[in-house]
Amino acid sequence: MSDAILTQDELVSMRRVVASSTSPVRDVCVVEVQRLDAEHESSYVSDLWSVRPYGRTTSPVQLTHGPYSDRAPAHDWNGDVLFLSDRPDAHRADAKASERAQIWRLPTRGGEPVQLSDEPLGVLSFCAAAQADVIVALAVRLPHIAQEEQREVATERTTHGPSARTYTSMPVRYWDHWIPEAAPQLVVWRNGQQHMLSQGEDRAYRNASFDVSACGRYVLITRAIFEAKDRLSETQLELHDLDAGTRRVLFYAPLTQINAVSFLAGSDYILAQCWERAQGSYGTNMLVEIEVSSGQRRTIPVQEDIWPTVHDVSDDGRTLLASAPWNGATPALLIDRQSGAVTRLTSQEDAGTHGSLCFLDEASAAVCIRSSIVQPPELFFLSLDAPAPPTQITRLSGHPIDVERLEVSSLMATSSDGEPCQYYVVKPRDACEPLPALVWIHGGPISDWGDAWHWRWNSLVGASRGYAMILPNPRGSTGFGQAWVEGIWGNTWGGQCHDDLLAVIKDVEAREDVQAGNVSVMGGSFGGYMTNWIGTQHARFRALVTHAGLYNLSAFHAITDSPAYWSFMMGEDPYTQHDAFSLYSPHRHVSRWKSPTLIIHGQQDYRVPVGEALSLFEALQYHGVESEFLLFPDENHWILKPRNIKVWYEQVFAFLDRHTREEPGA
Repeated sequence: MSDAILTQDELVSMRRVVASSTSPVRDVCVVEVQRLDAEHESSYVSDLWSVRPYGRTTSPVQLTHGPYSDRAPAHDWNGDVLFLSDRPDAHRADAKASERAQIWRLPTRGGEPVQLSDEPLGVLSFCAAAQADVIVALAVRLPHIAQEEQREVATERTTHGPSARTYTSMPVRYWDHWIPEAAPQLVVWRNGQQHMLSQGEDRAYRNASFDVSACGRYVLITRAIFEAKDRLSETQLELHDLDAGTRRVLFYAPLTQINAVSFLAGSDYILAQCWERAQGSYGTNMLVEIEVSSGQRRTIPVQEDIWPTVHDVSDDGRTLLASAPWNGATPALLIDRQSGAVTRLTSQEDAGTHGSLCFLDEASAAVCIRSSIVQPPELFFLSLDAPAPPTQITRLSGHPIDVERLEVSSLMATSSDGEPCQYYVVKPRDACEPLPALVWIHGGPISDWGDAWHWRWNSLVGASRGYAMILPNPRGSTGFGQAWVEGIWGNTWGGQCHDDLLAVIKDVEAREDVQAGNVSVMGGSFGGYMTNWIGTQHARFRALVTHAGLYNLSAFHAITDSPAYWSFMMGEDPYTQHDAFSLYSPHRHVSRWKSPTLIIHGQQDYRVPVGEALSLFEALQYHGVESEFLLFPDENHWILKPRNIKVWYEQVFAFLDRHTREEPGA
């Protein structure tokens, strides 16, 4: 182990706890753990591990092995483990088999995994009924092609063409790919027999949320429709009755998107999260229940200004086990379904981020995946009878963090309008002299720097390199109330959010443990945009690092993968309100840019296409600004491949070191 607290090599080599599933009798958890592939160290593969949440002295048991990705664990009604895997296809051996995930079963009584599905182009996701032999999945299919011909036709087109695609509506791209002809279709296996619940759907189920009732009779799925005036999708909720062979629209509301749908106890009600858009504002995120028989919707009156995510429901259906961003952490919560009363299970002092929560022992305890800035994700135990700090069950990451060598502080800065802006300072505790500071702006912008472990943007690597890492939560950050989120909405990206960041920077510059005049700024996506905006407004920063940042807002509108959402967020018409739309566009002020800048981008990024980076690089070169361009041809909006992650950190901090370790002009 190195002397550093955490190096990029150690970060990349750590195992990653990413998901868990609890058995029907709630006595065993199956955990998905990613690891670096041993042969090439060029990708991650996943294994499944078994953990007994009450046997905290018992070591986890590895259930699956080999060079495969065994992921998305679930349990069927018998308690067997179901999962997705790219294992060799037991039904058809061909060169493309590893590209098609199938559903596999691992019997609890022991033995080797057994392949269940034989979908020609693979399975995207699935769920299983709790009390019946029913599995529901989204499987990829080419429209109007018979099932027995799907593989052959897909292989022929990939190998020999034609490759042309015709689009009649936007969007045409998503994240890092052009929207393909093959599309998700709804499939059910009932008592071992396969049934197609959809045929030839194109965009309806590409980002669908779905669930199956405990008895296995009903299947619920969200269907996207694209008829709204703002050109964003709306959602209707469909209910399939497998006994009757019918499908009906259970719920629809204009300008509303529904997600995270699930059946409540007894299948009489459905729980969902709804986002209702509003002109001139982000709109409302609500937790709702919908009656199956009538389709009537009731908003659960959550008695805090938070956006909860529900992970589990008590057996009587009265209590929701949830988590939500809240003042810089994501605590575990209990929410009374009727009244909306919120009980915090983990304290502000314990902080941390909690996910994959599941009740144990008739709701007297719970298990979850917990992380913090200094704690990689692991399985933790929560007592619900007597509130106590979470108890760590597993240590699967393989790299203990020396917390005593770190100092993490949550602080408040006063912004230009008098509002407090929360931020974290992460630094080595044993620093003998003032440190250079690096202000790291999060993306989104509707996101946050929570007390959470981050695999892509890990502040401990910077702290290990001798930086005071500053993680601010300006307007737009979640967890500080609806009004704080609305503060970024509309054509205000360079407005109050900029003032919030300056308030944090002012506090940082006054710290005795920060070197005078030695502050740099870095950010990705929206954080990259804010770094670009700051570059055009201020010349005092030692260095800037901008990753996947927006540069020319008007040009960006037409080339991002979701122009309609971008127009909705700005609240302006890019075709008639040119000056207003680009009010806070960095390209209008680039002649004022002075700070040395590292520009980073993935060529397969369609959320913020690489043209933004090229335009900025050309502008800085034209104006004589010291600048470098780091391109990753095989990455998207995020840098995900292990060797690329190492290069990302190496080059970022090599660039920063050159500009922060010496006096300007030395």
